[in-house]
Amino acid sequence: MIGLAFAVALVMVATPALPQPVGYDRPYKGKLTVVHLSPWDIRKDCGGLAVACAVVGKGRCTIYMSPLKNWKTQLTYRHEIAHCNGWKH
Repeated sequence: MIGLAFAVALVMVATPALPQPVGYDRPYKGKLTVVHLSPWDIRKDCGGLAVACAVVGKGRCTIYMSPLKNWKTQLTYRHEIAHCNGWKH
């Protein structure tokens, strides 16, 4: 039997990012920077088992995410843009 912590971690890694509310699913109008990092560096910079994160400042937003280009990273990018637009979960 697997441990509870491992099971929770597996679900967090296997589960796609939460869908963003419609009101936040729009282009970001401030200065946007996207930094591509390895999964290990993302977890170090974003914390926990994160696959991406957005750091929001006044009129600017920096997204840290994988350099891969596939449907999952496209969804992750939209999710992080929603954070740039003020969405919190």
